[in-house]
Amino acid sequence: MRQVSDTSTPSAGPGRVRLTVRGCVVLMLLVFLVSDLLGSKLGWGWVDGAGYGAGGLLAVAYARREALLLVVTAPPALFLIALVTVELMTATGSTLLATAEGTLLALATCAPWLFVVTVAALALGVRRGLLQCIRDLKGELGGPGMGRQAGFVPPTTPAERVRDDAGRPS
Repeated sequence: MRQVSDTSTPSAGPGRVRLTVRGCVVLMLLVFLVSDLLGSKLGWGWVDGAGYGAGGLLAVAYARREALLLVVTAPPALFLIALVTVELMTATGSTLLATAEGTLLALATCAPWLFVVTVAALALGVRRGLLQCIRDLKGELGGPGMGRQAGFVPPTTPAERVRDDAGRPS
């Protein structure tokens, strides 16, 4: 972790810790693994969901602005990876069947948490600049001169859209 002054965020003061994409992914995986292990050992399904909330929201809150897009979209996949890993570690009997059953039951138990926390992470991400990250990505993917060339006007009516090479409607 490095301390970076991010003055573009209103709540960020000088010296506030910001995590890179890699740091956020490691943070989320660790929190998800620990909470899944605790939930599995204690038999409390809500611990998995609370861990998902803590890991996902902490990562969004402490991520650098340029890392927000990945940090907001990655938690469901990372949580599934952590959950399957814990189920493999704690499975008894037929490992494949026990892992699949435990994973499905745990996902069903914490589904409301997953939904609510994902929406909250999106909202926090939007507040921190996620929409600008999306615009930047669209600009990078389009590249210079793609689609919006000089003099290009997109067609507005269906008759204008369907024309042959000579400019006649087809």
